[in-house]
Amino acid sequence: MSILDRLSTYSIEIEWLVTWFPNETKSILSDHRMQAGVILHQTSEAVFVPGKEVGHYLWPTEQLLPFAFVTLGIDKYDNFTVTFELQLGAARRRKTLILSPETTVPYMINVNAGSNDSAAFGTGSSLYGVITTGQRPNLLNLATRILGP
Repeated sequence: MSILDRLSTYSIEIEWLVTWFPNETKSILSDHRMQAGVILHQTSEAVFVPGKEVGHYLWPTEQLLPFAFVTLGIDKYDNFTVTFELQLGAARRRKTLILSPETTVPYMINVNAGSNDSAAFGTGSSLYGVITTGQRPNLLNLATRILGP
């Protein structure tokens, strides 16, 4: 990695929580279910070039409901693009965020199964958390690290 690459590299951390819950008395689900985690990446990773993306399942893949997925990429300005998708039966929501360095953003996506949806009847799902992008090093920061404050 060149010095120029080191000066432009920064990180992203996605803390997430997916919940699946009953929201009607005759729900197919009797209790709440949750899955949580953290995703960490650096812009220096090989996949992070404009036009390429990396994806992560946020809900155990052996369970069909709900479907929760996040896709990360980088744009031509070295900003992270993050697309969340949450699906519960036929109900589906997508949200895309563009994040520059030194950003902290909370997010939330909610879906409710339709009344005709036999697989997910009477349930809802939420995907929420916080995204934090790191500081992009610059010459002043580098000099401070080398020479001290």
